[in-house]
Amino acid sequence: MSCGYWFTMIIFFVNKYLSFKTIACDIICRLFKEGIMSQSFNRKMQTLKSIGFNTNKKGVKQIHSELVGEGFNIDIRTLQRDINSLSKSFDIDNDGNKDQPGWFWKKNADTLSFPGMQPSVAVTFKLVEAYLKQTFPPETLKNLKRYFVEADSYLQNNPSNKLANWENKVSIVSRSQPFINPVVNEDILITVYESLLEEKQIIAHYNSKDGGPSNYDINPLGIVIVDGVIYLLCTLWNYTDIRQLALHRFVTADKSKVDAIPSQHFNLKEYSNKGGFLFPLEEEEELIKLVLLVPDWVADHLEERALSEDQIITEHENNTNRKFKVTATVLNTAQLRWWISHYHALVEVLEPQSLREQFKKQAKALHNLYS
Repeated sequence: MSCGYWFTMIIFFVNKYLSFKTIACDIICRLFKEGIMSQSFNRKMQTLKSIGFNTNKKGVKQIHSELVGEGFNIDIRTLQRDINSLSKSFDIDNDGNKDQPGWFWKKNADTLSFPGMQPSVAVTFKLVEAYLKQTFPPETLKNLKRYFVEADSYLQNNPSNKLANWENKVSIVSRSQPFINPVVNEDILITVYESLLEEKQIIAHYNSKDGGPSNYDINPLGIVIVDGVIYLLCTLWNYTDIRQLALHRFVTADKSKVDAIPSQHFNLKEYSNKGGFLFPLEEEEELIKLVLLVPDWVADHLEERALSEDQIITEHENNTNRKFKVTATVLNTAQLRWWISHYHALVEVLEPQSLREQFKKQAKALHNLYS
């Protein structure tokens, strides 16, 4: 690491501890004594963090396991030398066990707060920045910006740490058709998130997909992100039915001083689990017993990713390549129909009869379209 990095860290220590403790200079001297400019300094800092207090003694093997989990390349013997060296400068001790001594901070040891990140924390911030930005309120995201910068700096300055390159070893992808996500006005995004957090109504001009622009009094209940599109779950005015409003369709949004009307029985997790965003079919059974005939490769896929907890796959004798029968209790949704449709004639619906009839009509319509 550069001298500038360590100088900044020392200034951090001085500013932090001179205001609260008189031991600041002693701490800095001990850090210098431990070799602040050496390559091993950061590893020793993490070692001190790993050592437990007197009620939570840790053996060398446990500390070693934690350091390896943080991406440090160190053997047991080197760690033992590190701990013995640190015990001369810091208030740490062991329980005297000759075979496997348990190390701990002494009962009256000065409380130390170490600056800088652990490798796993730095990687977590990088993954948050890459994949979870949309789930945070904008103001919270602004507060996290300095941690994103610090995570960048830490990982760039510790290339030998095994976690430093982790973000290039893990990726999240989707097999659905890629689309360009709609843009949400930043001011509207801030207003919606703030109103949701503070449980205030939103006065909005909303461009409905079906009815055109309208003025709404909105009671926000939750945010759900579906394939890159941000939806606000809410009720309108004094009504109790749950609505889904896409944030990119908001024309204006203002936070009201009026408290939002709570929905007594709404639960975001339960709403999502029941298929609230899978386009459930109204006025039909919520759950159906689905029976399909599928080829072997589809059966293999469903063995790995089942349709339901009660799914059963059995061999089925027929004169086609659909050699397996799949039975499962599933949500009755439009999403289910889209999923079956993408297999075309490779998958046959046996039950329920109403669904089979729908696919018959769809097949006839396609035949008429392309004949």
